[in-house]
Amino acid sequence: RSASPRLFAICLRLLPDRAEAEDVLQEVFTAIWHKAEQFDPSRASAMAWMGMIARNRAIDRLRSPGHAVRTTAIELGDELP
Repeated sequence: RSASPRLFAICLRLLPDRAEAEDVLQEVFTAIWHKAEQFDPSRASAMAWMGMIARNRAIDRLRSPGHAVRTTAIELGDELP
């Protein structure tokens, strides 16, 4: 099975902006390619290892200085007297 949907789901869970999650997913696959020799099947499954990379990259993006925090306004309506 393809790892892409699972890794994208991890990125999208942490980064609700789809375009940003797609960018991070591309970084994830690049990191997997460059770190392939570090994979140790005695420590974790391939999917768990790749999932950890995806999670860490998404968190790194959230912590990056240029990342804008998005907030949603809450409508209070007329509940107050």
